[in-house]
Amino acid sequence: RGLLVTCVSTSMGSLSIAYLLTYNGFLVLGWSYILWLAALNLADYKQHGIGTFYRDIENPLKVSQTLACLEILHAALGLVRSGVFITLFQVFSRLMLLWIVTHTGGPAIQQHYGVVPMVLAWTITEIIRYSFYGLTLCNKLPYILKWCRYTFFIVLYPVGVAGELLLIFALMPIAKTTGMMSLRLPNSLNFAFDFYWFLWISAILYIPIFPQLYCHMLKQRSKAIGGQNKKLE
Repeated sequence: RGLLVTCVSTSMGSLSIAYLLTYNGFLVLGWSYILWLAALNLADYKQHGIGTFYRDIENPLKVSQTLACLEILHAALGLVRSGVFITLFQVFSRLMLLWIVTHTGGPAIQQHYGVVPMVLAWTITEIIRYSFYGLTLCNKLPYILKWCRYTFFIVLYPVGVAGELLLIFALMPIAKTTGMMSLRLPNSLNFAFDFYWFLWISAILYIPIFPQLYCHMLKQRSKAIGGQNKKLE
């Protein structure tokens, strides 16, 4: 019986690793494709400006980012060591920006210059992150990728946040004027929701959350590569 349990556990572990390798590999390809499309579009910036940037990367961006919902399940099932609530928060914030802000905002938001820094920061971050996870599973993580994982965020995180806030603030006057996604009283649910103030609250939350996450990531960087940097010196 003990041997059977060991064999089943080993089999499940192998299946989990195979699944996670497939998941991470697929998303490395997906985000790399988005970066390629973004680079092609920006190379012709003088010809068409920023108007076609989001349109060119929209579908693969929606697929790749929405697939991150599976990471909540990964955390809940114990396939990865990430906390469920932290993962839920991170995934929800991205999906809100993608589907509620950018998708719902229409051309006025999709053609806003804030889309470019947001998408580029997300894309480079995710290519590094999923490559890091995949190669860690294979026990073949090169130091340069580990360094990129714990260094690029220093620039990419603020750049991405700047783009996100630009889009949120750009959507505010539209939400206020049109009443989009708002629910006014009286109604059968006896419940009111103002999307305009939801956007304001979302933006204000960046003030306490961003510094905490950024400092946490700096501490993680110190733990992960601080000692190795000293050895190299």
